Amino acid sequence: KSISRKNSFYYYPFEIEVNFADTLLSGDYVKIVSIIDNLILNNQSYNSISLMALNNFFANLELTILKVVHSAQLKTEVKRNKSLTDSACSIMEKRESILDVCRAICLEIAERQTESNNQIWCEVIEYIDSNYMNNNLTLGKVAEKFNYNVSTFSSKFKEYKGVSFTHYLNGKRINHACILIQQGMQFSEAAKKVGYNSEDTFRRVFKKYKCMTPSSYASIHCKQGT
Repeated sequence: KSISRKNSFYYYPFEIEVNFADTLLSGDYVKIVSIIDNLILNNQSYNSISLMALNNFFANLELTILKVVHSAQLKTEVKRNKSLTDSACSIMEKRESILDVCRAICLEIAERQTESNNQIWCEVIEYIDSNYMNNNLTLGKVAEKFNYNVSTFSSKFKEYKGVSFTHYLNGKRINHACILIQQGMQFSEAAKKVGYNSEDTFRRVFKKYKCMTPSSYASIHCKQGT
């Protein structure tokens, strides 16, 4: 599985180059270190590889990195490093030089992924806040809208908001119901208005969040005029 480039032979199969590029794009630095170390090990034991061939290997590894940076439009600056083809530099020095660049790329990708995830979850919350009064709004339907399976969506939602989807949705509904009740609306009507099909469910959830029944809440707040 050797390739000949610039009339020098070294171990860097196409499928491993593709795997290396894909892994770098995923931001998995730990796996990157493993791939590079395995490549170095294979090259050191590959038919008494010449220094020129080893230098060419590192240079082409760097070329792969440059392609990744260009294709992903990353901001990480990668300049051709002359030390990679300098026979006076040790293999470990060349390894560290390559890994320094990979580490910077992985950090940038991680930041980009965080920004992207934050944007997605801002959209999720905005959607729920705009639609919580719809009695057909469910965990499954919101997950499907944002292309998640229910289990993944549920865990990621709790990670982002610190509470479960159900807790957040019920909180929005009950807080709105309280405002409507304070304005004089019957709690049975308020229940429907904020998205509950069942008065029994509304009473149970309301008591859980406000530590009193809707009728007790109405009695207190309507008398106070607040």
